[in-house]
Amino acid sequence: MSGIKFFQNDAKTDIYIGTGAGTKLFDEIKAAKKSVKIISPYLSASYVDQLIKLKEKGLVVGLITSDFIEDYRDNRNKSSIVQQHQTILDSSKIHRDFLIKCKKWMIVSLSVIPLTFLIKLYFKLNLNSISLIYFSIAYIISILIIQQRIKNMRIYDYQYKWLFPIKIFLQPDQKYYGNNNSGYFIHSKIFIIDDEKAYLGSLNFTVSGFVSNLETRFRTTDPVTIQGLNNLYSELYSSEENTELYIEQIGRKIYKEPIN
Repeated sequence: MSGIKFFQNDAKTDIYIGTGAGTKLFDEIKAAKKSVKIISPYLSASYVDQLIKLKEKGLVVGLITSDFIEDYRDNRNKSSIVQQHQTILDSSKIHRDFLIKCKKWMIVSLSVIPLTFLIKLYFKLNLNSISLIYFSIAYIISILIIQQRIKNMRIYDYQYKWLFPIKIFLQPDQKYYGNNNSGYFIHSKIFIIDDEKAYLGSLNFTVSGFVSNLETRFRTTDPVTIQGLNNLYSELYSSEENTELYIEQIGRKIYKEPIN
């Protein structure tokens, strides 16, 4: 059972029930001056695009969700939110570069083998041909082994970073990228804008929720309520009661990770 709760009596609110419940909310999100924090289990890609624009304008943006815009059919939006950083493993790179040099010298020196046979035949030297053949085969195999080590040696490592703070908590019993969650479903929809106004209700951060569905929406500018909602957001963001979908799991689905 979650210990994260919020209760507030006598908070003054505006109430809207109907379609288009998110019209005013979306206008206020786009007009935000300082910050936007959202809790919504479901997302629409075009609305997540708006959060990216706000972040690029320098606003503080935060998101708690149970979805990762799976309706988006390519990775443009996802790769804007999840950023990949490649780092070089210096010791591995030095070792790999050394092996590359060794391989080059060994390939160049291969010319010595047929030259040895020609010298043996021309001068009729008493050299063991079988031994030379075995040596040649072993030499070539050694080059191939070095080539395979070069190919399989990892010199790059990868880290991933959110464009803005995001927590993705899995739904109960939802299997995702190998995770299995047994926590509770975060079904709240809360929108906090500039720490001055907040919206609550049934509408998700989706086009259908904001525009076409019949939804219930409450709007408040009550400072005590907004402070309480901010506290709830922070508690939920830091909560360990649910299974979190980690950024590395998402990043590896979006980006390639060549090892060298």
